[in-house]
Amino acid sequence: MQVRRVNEKTVALTELNVFCCELLHQIGPNAQSDDPAAHGRLFSSPTGGKEAEFEMDWHDYVQPELRQIFQSAVEVVENDLFAFPAEDADEEDVTLEIPVNHLEAWIHTLTQARLSLAARHDFQEDEILRMFPADGSSRALALFQMDFYGFLLECFLRELD
Repeated sequence: MQVRRVNEKTVALTELNVFCCELLHQIGPNAQSDDPAAHGRLFSSPTGGKEAEFEMDWHDYVQPELRQIFQSAVEVVENDLFAFPAEDADEEDVTLEIPVNHLEAWIHTLTQARLSLAARHDFQEDEILRMFPADGSSRALALFQMDFYGFLLECFLRELD
């Protein structure tokens, strides 16, 4: 897989294989997890429960807008992926073109997906920093997804610079 600028308005992910395509399609579902641990991580308490009134205001006023921002970012990513990969595409050399003005939504959604995966699988920092185990477990796949999404985040942030 390569990430390259096609022109001033488009970034392309090229040379994608079927596995990479599937990981891309999992970004939205991972970002929108209903898992309580993921929800707690995405909408974490600003005071750790120490200031009840502030927590209530956060829940009533900030959290709904934050939820809407998260959802709209996911919708942009899912729309970009709607017809991807094309049915007539070669399974070993697929390209996804992303409008540069969508990169911010991709960055938000990839971050949400990474946070959700980490919370759902209860990863500790030392596990995330290590090489992922190649044992075929769901935790190994989740770590791989987090690394893959982290790579995309880094590339997209560079493109926005």
